[in-house]
Amino acid sequence: MIGWAFRLFTAGSSLPWIIGGVMLAVTTGYAWLKIHEYNIWGQATLAFNQAQEQLTQQKQEEFVQKTEVINDNAARIRETIARREDQMNEISSGIEKQAITEHKGTEQASKYLKNIIYQLDQNYGAKK
Repeated sequence: MIGWAFRLFTAGSSLPWIIGGVMLAVTTGYAWLKIHEYNIWGQATLAFNQAQEQLTQQKQEEFVQKTEVINDNAARIRETIARREDQMNEISSGIEKQAITEHKGTEQASKYLKNIIYQLDQNYGAKK
């Protein structure tokens, strides 16, 4: 029944068969190209995303390492500053003790010594 309706439509010629076959081949080829393009695009996007992820991970690791180095350096600097402050406090207290023990009495201190004490007071604060 279908063959009879088709022969009626085509009038017994093979040209519609040829045109239909060419259209089917072109449609199939176009569909395959679109699917292939979609797959390649997906693969390229996936590769790009993975590369970006690796780069981000690498940069984060570098940031953490540099931050650790900075923190270590800062800790060493703080320790050095604390040691130097302790040394300065010891030196200052030694100067003060020596000044007190050497000039204990009724005589007045020289202008030079008074100037040193004044400068110490200005730089490190008055003795409390």
